[in-house]
Amino acid sequence: MNNRQVVQEIERDYRMPNPGTVSRPCPDDLYNIMLKCWDARPSQRPTFRSLHEIFENWSTHVEGQYLDN
Repeated sequence: MNNRQVVQEIERDYRMPNPGTVSRPCPDDLYNIMLKCWDARPSQRPTFRSLHEIFENWSTHVEGQYLDN
């Protein structure tokens, strides 16, 4: 796929499917963040500040899951 084809697909609202696999799943919460970042309307995309907050909280949540097991 070349650059022009990528732009055309994005303009047609194509979004990459969840990249997870059975052995290495991509959590739906993370994939939904990715989708928000690809929103066609820049005003609807998360800011870097909000992404930072999301991932700060995410790492605390994930670390807690590992500690609980």
